[in-house]
Amino acid sequence: MENNRRQFGRDKIILLANKLCIPVEFFLREDVETLEQIKINNKLATIFADESFSDYFEVVKHAVKAKISPEELEQVIAFIKRYKTRDN
Repeated sequence: MENNRRQFGRDKIILLANKLCIPVEFFLREDVETLEQIKINNKLATIFADESFSDYFEVVKHAVKAKISPEELEQVIAFIKRYKTRDN
């Protein structure tokens, strides 16, 4: 297998990936990515698949239009967190 003399079938690749706790894509991609890159991409895909996440993009888009800096946005978030904990 290492010397490209023998190829694994799909079932063997899935079994190997599961045993090594790595994504199947690691074995199937032509452009080699590190495991760290694959894990980051999978996390991002999971985040973006969340339907409520698109709401956050809208809020950020409005903040950018209103010329609110990232620092100001962080201050607002910190204020809201303090406000919410005060009421609980």
